[in-house]
Amino acid sequence: MVSGGTYFVGTIYWTSTVLATFGAMPTALAIVAMLLLAAYLAIFPAVASMVIARLVARAGRPALFFAPAAWVATEYARGVLFGGFPWVPLGNSQVTVLPVAQVASVVGVYGLSALFMEECTVKDGHIEQTNFNSYDSMRIAQMPKVESIIMPSGGFWGGVGEPTICVAAPAVLNAFFAATGR
Repeated sequence: MVSGGTYFVGTIYWTSTVLATFGAMPTALAIVAMLLLAAYLAIFPAVASMVIARLVARAGRPALFFAPAAWVATEYARGVLFGGFPWVPLGNSQVTVLPVAQVASVVGVYGLSALFMEECTVKDGHIEQTNFNSYDSMRIAQMPKVESIIMPSGGFWGGVGEPTICVAAPAVLNAFFAATGR
C-alpha cells in the first residue's frame, strides 16, 4: 500500500488543485480528497502483489509467469470499477519511446503494461535480474533507425502530447518483493 500510495500521490497530486480551483472546495479538504483517492487507487497494485505472492506460495517461482496478467487485470479493474480512474497505467510510461508507442497501436496500453511486466528470468530458484545492473537493456547501437514526423494539426492545441510522470518502479518492486521475499 505504501509504494502504491506514493506512486499515486506523485501522479494525481493535481486533482487537489482542480477540486480547489474548479470545485470551490477548501484547499485542505481538496488535499484530503486527493489523498483518499490515492489510497483507494493504491489498493489495486496491492491486490496484484497479493495475487502474485499467493501464486508463488502455491506454485513456486514459475508462477511469476502470471505476474503480468495479475498486474494488467488490476490496472483494468482500476479503470472500470466505480466509474473507473485509469490514470497512468504502466504502459503510459513509455509514451515518449516511439517504437513502443507504435506497438501500443496494436496491443493497447494494457498490452504494453503486460509487455513491461514480462521479462524476469529464474535460474536455480533465484531471479537473475536483481537490479538494473544485471538487466541487459538495449544499447544505442542496437536501436533500429527511427524517423519521427510531427504533423502540424492546424488546431488550437498542438505539440506531440504530454509525457506522463510515471513512478511505477516502487509499485512494481513492491510486487516482486511480496512475491519473492527479496
